[in-house]
Amino acid sequence: MSAALHSSAEVEKLARCLATDPERLAALEACPPRALRKLRHQVGDHLLDADRRAFARAAAAASSVPAALAATLAEKALGPLLTARVASLVDEDRIIGIVKRLPDVFLAEVAVELDPRHARHVLLSIPPDRMADIAAELDRRGEHVAMSGFVAYLTPDALTAVVSVLSADALLRVGYLLEAPERLDGIVAGLSDECLTEVVELAAAEDRQDELAGICSHLKARQRRRVEAVAIA
Repeated sequence: MSAALHSSAEVEKLARCLATDPERLAALEACPPRALRKLRHQVGDHLLDADRRAFARAAAAASSVPAALAATLAEKALGPLLTARVASLVDEDRIIGIVKRLPDVFLAEVAVELDPRHARHVLLSIPPDRMADIAAELDRRGEHVAMSGFVAYLTPDALTAVVSVLSADALLRVGYLLEAPERLDGIVAGLSDECLTEVVELAAAEDRQDELAGICSHLKARQRRRVEAVAIA
């Protein structure tokens, strides 16, 4: 079940990368998650490189007009997908002025389409409190698969802010699907006993013990014992 869930998540990400319905790629769920992730990265790199000249022109245009106008064009003309692609080519100083003028709802839509490997500077341009607001919007929309790819690229302050607003459902699903499992120990260490209890109880109530076990497999001894103690209680 655990590998199947990871494969399903990778297919969903790949489908989003290709702007298609995940059901059209359902046969790929039989493939190992690691192979699907490698394929997704290759496809993402290819799509960016294939249209890099056009995206670069759009990025240059965004850099030549006032930030307020660039933000309006992104929201009203480009839309989330193209904004995500162009943003990876806009320099860090410029992106800060644009991002702060975009509404959280639109940034959440962009985040779903964003490849964080090419847009770390975009994520770093968003203050922790706004990052938390965007994460809360993504959680509300159930975009846990998309969220699982961002954690490796968040600053410690941003990660703390994000974790503080996530639901137990999001903590369980995102934690299990996390592409940066080395950060799980710190995340669990920052959870209150009440929050950790809620996550463990949700896993039991919804028969999602495989997700909880997957999280525990990446924890150091102290946090693993903490989760086990809550589960026993």
